[in-house]
Amino acid sequence: MLKDTSSFPDEIRGKKVSQVPELSELLEKVSVDGKAWTTLYRCKFSGEEWLEIYEATGHGEIPVIRRKKP
Repeated sequence: MLKDTSSFPDEIRGKKVSQVPELSELLEKVSVDGKAWTTLYRCKFSGEEWLEIYEATGHGEIPVIRRKKP
């Protein structure tokens, strides 16, 4: 099992956190902003924050997991 999120890319397009088991087991949900379609997660080990957002495309929205920059 990985101990932090450092080995993951800064952005994963087209997947929700729940669809990336290796990452989801490291993260805990902190807050949800339903109006902005954004969920904030925090690494259980390092404290690093991640966002799950939905970006508009020409034909709808796609999920994006993104490392939150300080």
